[in-house]
Amino acid sequence: MIEMQKQALEEAQRSREAAVRATRLREIFLANMSHEIRTPFAGFYGMISLLSETELDPEQHDLVHTAKESCEMLLRLIDDLLNFSKVLL
Repeated sequence: MIEMQKQALEEAQRSREAAVRATRLREIFLANMSHEIRTPFAGFYGMISLLSETELDPEQHDLVHTAKESCEMLLRLIDDLLNFSKVLL
């Protein structure tokens, strides 16, 4: 009886360790994905912001404004998805 309890305890410990490892791997994956998505996106957004500060005709201004707004919406969506993924951990 004691041997069965000992085995069950060891199995529970192994399961816990596996769950902790899996959680840590998800955290690392999310951190990497966050960086890999946001870094180029920040460059893109920065270039659009710089472009918006130059002399543009009205049509160009509208196009840059639309691109900048779309970029901001997409960044919020990415943030929301990453935050939601973290909650699921």
